[in-house]
Amino acid sequence: MMRIFVSLFVLAFAIAGLAMTAQAQQDPAPESAAVQDPLPSPEPSMTPCKPDSLLVKVNPGADPAEVIGRHGGTILRTISGIDVQVVAVPAGTGLQTIDELNADPDVKYAEADQIVQASQTGGGAGC
Repeated sequence: MMRIFVSLFVLAFAIAGLAMTAQAQQDPAPESAAVQDPLPSPEPSMTPCKPDSLLVKVNPGADPAEVIGRHGGTILRTISGIDVQVVAVPAGTGLQTIDELNADPDVKYAEADQIVQASQTGGGAGC
């Protein structure tokens, strides 16, 4: 008799849980949960195709200061743990410097140091 009671009790909770799940799927989202832009807007100084701050990773054995210096850049800081250099370049030379650095055999990669946002159409923002 006790087993039947426990089984019925468990069954009642399972049915109540299913009913709550079904109702939650049918109820509209509350007004306070309206869709908001989850990412902050980029700062005005961050123009998508004229970067003046780059992220540069040099190959092992290469001297970052020497490699970046020969392309006109200045190391602002190093991102620890991944040894990526945050590099300043003269205004208006960012894209050209990225191309030059990526062509340098001592450079693993160079890219704009910018915030990018995914779009719903699949195209990305940035350089």
